[in-house]
Amino acid sequence: IDKMFSDIAKSRFNTVFLHVRPNSDAFYYSGIFPHTSYLTGEQGKDPGYDALETACVTAKKYGLKIHAWVNPFRVSGDTDFSVLSEANPAVGMLKDESKENDSWVWQLKNGIYYNPTIPEIHSLIIDGIEEIIKNYDVDGIHIDDYFYPTDDESVDKEQYNEYLAKGGRLPLDEW
Repeated sequence: IDKMFSDIAKSRFNTVFLHVRPNSDAFYYSGIFPHTSYLTGEQGKDPGYDALETACVTAKKYGLKIHAWVNPFRVSGDTDFSVLSEANPAVGMLKDESKENDSWVWQLKNGIYYNPTIPEIHSLIIDGIEEIIKNYDVDGIHIDDYFYPTDDESVDKEQYNEYLAKGGRLPLDEW
């Protein structure tokens, strides 16, 4: 990190966008999301250091601003739940006794995602962002992957019908 940030500063850039939550995991110590597998090869395994804290301190050392970049809805680019940590919120939703929250996580051909139509998922994402802001000296937050991972209308049909029943008027593709 020191070498990268030194090179960035020498190249006269002033801001680093750091991908701190590429999936439903974290490059920092989180009370919500497990450690990312990108640091250790296994999701949930403690790397023994706080990559985001190290990056924040190093960014300030070189006069750089640091922005935390999160993917809010992607749980995994893999479709295999077995690669996820037991501490992953998505795993908890599917393994708890409640069947109500089973539709909050989608297993699709291109990965596993949180259902973006669910208010409780919005709260999870917001809580995760608040955690970063509270615990780290970041200069900004960026939310990426703000798209639906599928155009299969059956995936969120129940939530869309609920939206319509409450007076919603947008066609499905706009909703």
